[in-house]
Amino acid sequence: MTFEFLGALWLLPVALALLALLRFLRARRREVLAGSLLIWKRVAAKETAPRRRRFEVDRSLLLQAAVLVLMVLALSGPVLAVFKAPGRRLALLLDNGPAARARLSDGKLVMEAVKEEARRVLAELEPNDRVWLVASSPLPGRVGHPAGYGKGRALQLLDEIQPALSGPEPDQAWLFLLESTKGNDRATELPLAPAAALAISPRAAPSTATQNLASAKWITVGPGPVLDNSALTAFGAEPIVSDGAKPAVELLAQVRNFSTKPVQVRVAIEALDPKAKLEGVDAAERTLALAPGEAAGAVFRITQDPRPSIRIACTSIGLTDALPEDDAACAAPRPVRKARVRFHGQAPHVEDLLKESGEAEVLAEADTSDADLEVYADTMPTGELPAGASAVLYLAPPQDAGPFEVTGKLLENPAAKLGEHDPLTRGMGETPEGLGFLIPRSRELAQLGDWRPLLTDAQGRVLAARFRLRGGKRGFVFGFVPGDGLPRERKLEPPALPALLLRLAREAAGSLEPYAVISAAALESRAGKPLPLDWRPGLDEQLKAGTGVLDARASNLAGSLGAPANERFALSALLPAPRPETLELRQYLMFLALVCALLEMWLEKSYMPAQAEGSRSASAGIEAEAPSATANAR
Repeated sequence: MTFEFLGALWLLPVALALLALLRFLRARRREVLAGSLLIWKRVAAKETAPRRRRFEVDRSLLLQAAVLVLMVLALSGPVLAVFKAPGRRLALLLDNGPAARARLSDGKLVMEAVKEEARRVLAELEPNDRVWLVASSPLPGRVGHPAGYGKGRALQLLDEIQPALSGPEPDQAWLFLLESTKGNDRATELPLAPAAALAISPRAAPSTATQNLASAKWITVGPGPVLDNSALTAFGAEPIVSDGAKPAVELLAQVRNFSTKPVQVRVAIEALDPKAKLEGVDAAERTLALAPGEAAGAVFRITQDPRPSIRIACTSIGLTDALPEDDAACAAPRPVRKARVRFHGQAPHVEDLLKESGEAEVLAEADTSDADLEVYADTMPTGELPAGASAVLYLAPPQDAGPFEVTGKLLENPAAKLGEHDPLTRGMGETPEGLGFLIPRSRELAQLGDWRPLLTDAQGRVLAARFRLRGGKRGFVFGFVPGDGLPRERKLEPPALPALLLRLAREAAGSLEPYAVISAAALESRAGKPLPLDWRPGLDEQLKAGTGVLDARASNLAGSLGAPANERFALSALLPAPRPETLELRQYLMFLALVCALLEMWLEKSYMPAQAEGSRSASAGIEAEAPSATANAR
């Protein structure tokens, strides 16, 4: 037993001492009724010694002392720890990521094999054991109440866990599982943390889980032969330079073969609305031949205005797919605002590109209205940048500015390669020779501050970079002027360099791609739970965008599945642990004190009538003796 306020017990001896003192000093008077005063004259004539006071211990005193003891104990806040039978505590992680959503040759999900192993483990639990269920995807987290459940309720919750289309890597899920077994979790008010951890997954164990931990184990289940899979792994849309009067949009669908054998994939584009007709498309479908592990892109061009919502689907010829959710993507059109661009200096090819694309409005240099993008070609601003500009682009700058330095050295015919990952260069295809466009010469740039290289040469020297200016303005620098050295009638070589410049202008204008697509990972992250098993890509009316899986990690099923373990996890390896429960005694002690007080009051009232009856009997005896005493005196 423990006490919340142990100091209150010092009141107990003080209270009992005061009770004894008051009882000792209280004078007890006996009331006797008599009919004559003669008896009192005779008593007064006798000389008697004074009587000593006695400390009487009766039922009333004992009850009063009991009330005081119970009240002081109640004030001290006693808590009694009640121990039940020892029970084991287990944190059970179910890896319900994309690998668990794959279909087997018999049509079942890999998740069923994961659940079957979990049921076997839960079947070994005793009624007094406790289990915490943890799902790895879309984000690791406990399932249900943070205090855990017994065996029966855990089996019910197990059936509610569904596989997701996104999720963390195995090492991240394993780290979360280990953290859930450490100490009391005050954030979730866990009464006790699990004593052991078990992960059941179709994926191979991470390197951190291969260590021999006495209280943690990773089990890889072998679900059986998984079907092959090919998937649509990326989608992009770019406005392009149109040969006609109508603006055009180029769509790129990347398809990858994740199977172990060659496959032909048919990629088709159609209007999402069955009643709508897709017009202005150069081809309705394309067929790609893919070797094992190979990826290729299917390019479509749409000149229809207004642009409709579209669906791009890939079908593997002669192949049963393991994950049908990743075979399509839907895209919703959205308006693209023209960027207002002002040129300082000569960059004719870039100016022609922006004009002919229909995405930009080129302002005269003398125009004083606000522009989204200020372009300085082989020149530098004489003063502060215009306040209304949101971005600045330096082409072959003659001197240092911001976070870069111009060394004065010229790079002859550098082969442009991709720098760091950036939205401006996303999806660009790079060959061993580079991106494939011609750069006769470029000024060498050196880093002075914080920037991100967009293009580099074979030696890693920066050809283009982005940075951030004071006040939040975006900055871009190219060591060359695109198209420099080309005749005026020759256009910029597609697709990488024009796409980079058009994206740059759209970013400066705050505009986005002409088609909007939300990945399944983003949808599950917003919802905080896996997408339903019958989910297929479509339009999200709330987000005003299309949807699709579009994740190579999620679609690479064969690469993520691991070899099954030869041994099974034994619950006998877990040490029994008591589960203490506390019982507060304050209310019970107060109730007993009240009972004792009421009993003492009842006994005191019943004693007074009995005492009065005894006094009347004594008075009657005295009155009977008084006449005889008088007669004798005569």
